[in-house]
Amino acid sequence: MPVKPYIPRQSLCNCELCLIPDGPRHKDQKLIKNVTIFNGTSDELITGHNVILEGHKILSIVPAEGCDESGYDAVIDGQGGFLTPGLIDIHWHIMLPLPLPTLMAKSKEYISAVVVQEISKILRRGVTTIRDAAGEVFGIKEAVDEAIIEGPRIYPSGAILSQYSGHGDFRSKKAVSSIHSSWIRSRYIM
Repeated sequence: MPVKPYIPRQSLCNCELCLIPDGPRHKDQKLIKNVTIFNGTSDELITGHNVILEGHKILSIVPAEGCDESGYDAVIDGQGGFLTPGLIDIHWHIMLPLPLPTLMAKSKEYISAVVVQEISKILRRGVTTIRDAAGEVFGIKEAVDEAIIEGPRIYPSGAILSQYSGHGDFRSKKAVSSIHSSWIRSRYIM
């Protein structure tokens, strides 16, 4: 089969339809414009620049003047707001989104639905990474990692380690006080 020679589309026709590009020139890139940038390392704020994201990472910060906004997957107008690097919360309990009595009364599926809603809100507040300090969050983490649900990166610790009367001690006050009383008697009363 003979190979057809490559002829640029613009050379065949200059009508408006043929001059439209085939797709984004900056594949998987987003442009954020009209923002004041705090880069996290300098005392000075950066103005008059745009931020280019590739996937979930900052690719570059470029001068806004003369910046061609076409061809990006999305152009986001920051409307004069501030842009900062993502925040990291190092102590979070994703699976505890409700007061303890409510958690004890609800099903795991209900709690998971509330968690999905809550982590989306957390991400919108600028927290892009969470260190979960205890809980069964591995399924939620997997869903975020696979982009099934929207949320921050999650670094889970798994099961909670706790002392008596600590965060992970869910026994009643009566049971806890009897253990403490017997321990005190065995240590100090001979």
